Amino acid sequence: MTHYVYTAWNASADPVYVGCTNNLARRMDDHRNKWWQPEVAFISWELFDDKAEAFVYEADRIREIEPLCNRRGNPRFYRWLEGGAA
Repeated sequence: MTHYVYTAWNASADPVYVGCTNNLARRMDDHRNKWWQPEVAFISWELFDDKAEAFVYEADRIREIEPLCNRRGNPRFYRWLEGGAA
């Protein structure tokens, strides 16, 4: 199954949010009422065939680019280290 790691960017090309999903259209619909949604000017994404690889990339990307609206320290991003389901 394909997984997407997506980044929402504002008009100044600052990262607003990074996430991971196996259904990009559904996830974008889920985000439409988020308080930060009006800030989003465009979305970029990368494709992964492996779920674990996608989750690792998502966590690395959040640490790397520090999006404005991701929750810091959310254990969901680190469960793969302990072998747990994400």
